[in-house]
Amino acid sequence: MLAYRRDTAILGVPACSMFHKATVLDVVFVRILARERLTGEDIAMLGHGGLCMNCEVCRYPICPFGK
Repeated sequence: MLAYRRDTAILGVPACSMFHKATVLDVVFVRILARERLTGEDIAMLGHGGLCMNCEVCRYPICPFGK
């Protein structure tokens, strides 16, 4: 979940997302820290890419996850 109050981002992450090594939070959080203001369209664009495949050696961000 993502919302804004003035220039402050408000994030909500369901507890079930903490069971996976990589989540959408990994993709979005760095952009928020860079003060990029994300829109609904930005989030929808993350639907094109792929799911984390739990590779033995993680190569994120050089993989289809979050592209």
